Amino acid sequence: MLLDAPETSVLDLLNLAGSITDAAGQPLSGSLLAVLTDPLGRASEASSVADGRFLFADVELPDEGVNHFRLALAREDGVTVLTHEFDIAYRPEDGGSSTIRTVLPRMLSIETVDGLVPLADEGVALPARVSCTLQRENDNPNISLRLFQETEPIGEIRIEGIPPEGGRGSLVDLTVEVTAKNQIRGMAAIRTRDGRIVADQRISVRLEMPEVPSAADLADELGNLQLQWLLNEQGGVDTTNAIAETVATQFAAAARVLDQQPVDRQELHAALRRLRLLVNPPDDDMRPTRREYLECVEQCRAALRETVEKAEAVAAETDEPVPDERKAAHAAELKARAERYLEMVGRLEQEGLKAHGARDRRMLARLHDQLTDIEATVRDRSRPLEAPPNFIGKFMGIMEIMRLRDRLNDAVRHLSQREHVHLEDWSETVSRLEAGRDAAMREVEAIDDELTGEQTMAQVRRLHSRILNALERDIDLLGQDASRV
Repeated sequence: MLLDAPETSVLDLLNLAGSITDAAGQPLSGSLLAVLTDPLGRASEASSVADGRFLFADVELPDEGVNHFRLALAREDGVTVLTHEFDIAYRPEDGGSSTIRTVLPRMLSIETVDGLVPLADEGVALPARVSCTLQRENDNPNISLRLFQETEPIGEIRIEGIPPEGGRGSLVDLTVEVTAKNQIRGMAAIRTRDGRIVADQRISVRLEMPEVPSAADLADELGNLQLQWLLNEQGGVDTTNAIAETVATQFAAAARVLDQQPVDRQELHAALRRLRLLVNPPDDDMRPTRREYLECVEQCRAALRETVEKAEAVAAETDEPVPDERKAAHAAELKARAERYLEMVGRLEQEGLKAHGARDRRMLARLHDQLTDIEATVRDRSRPLEAPPNFIGKFMGIMEIMRLRDRLNDAVRHLSQREHVHLEDWSETVSRLEAGRDAAMREVEAIDDELTGEQTMAQVRRLHSRILNALERDIDLLGQDASRV
């Protein structure tokens, strides 16, 4: 067998050709197929050996340095008759004195419970090697970490086959390399809390790299997006001034790129991708969603403004000939407290939107809890509660668990609809949460009917702090594998 393959190349794409002859030097007859396996373990489509010759076009050299290949010749029935292994060294620096500096076009991040963790900044010179340490949030055998460029998901990092001792609380030392060709690869080491390494392995990376359409197709899409935005405005879709200004700026930028000749399809495709997210926003997978969070903000404001109005009404009554000074002082105190809460709600609104934008699920949940606490405090402050009868206390506990059941069902349904989530990874976690929920229900039903209402409510409160709070936390973490350290 003769193979036309260089030992060294300054190009990353090559054509490899070869020929097969018998002992007498004549082209080998018979039906043979040639298959080339590249350094990444990918097998090419079978190439027919015609008149003893074969050709592989546009063979990629994925790694700088030595690239190892394996060539196999097989009969049509699949029996391999000959294999040959060889190396080609990719040396782009040997191609002349000119230097082309490759940089990362946009910031690369991974998603955690606490938001996006940067791996490599925009403009960093490639190849680049970066490291970060994360903490596991569950006991699943596999970890999936979503990859983002800026705020756009582009794929996932997957770590599989983690032993049980590397579960919740263990540390993940992640080392990622971004090559000069924007390829991503790396290693992950799993350390237990006492520092033992229980897994040290290569990560698998799946990237969603769509093909760039033709200039004509991109121009059509720009026109369609402009029409969709116009329909959104006419149809009453939420298009605030800030969003409208951003969309107008992005449309103008895309139009400028389209007017340039020749059209930079990569740049125009990126501009249209940003416009798509503004004109047709994807489903909000944060919990609570942005809309739900802002609704809670408005509910708090409404309750606080109602309190201010009531206090002002009471203050107006003090204009009577004989004012009730104690009543007036109480009204002034309520108004001042409500106004302080209104300021706090304004800060929580800003911080919540910031956490949502950063995909910081843990902070968003904490801020949402603070909002709901404020609303409950304001609405209940004027209504001191007496302990309900025993059966009402038990009923309240059962309703709380049923609310938790619905929350779990919604979380599992949402998880199954997310494309990047491997639902089988979470089966044991979901089963554990369902078992905990059922155990809590049995505990409430077993409360002694002879207890007083106050004793019953005390047991329900203990159950909430001992079991239900932890279940709620784990439900919120479904689909999230790691957090910042």
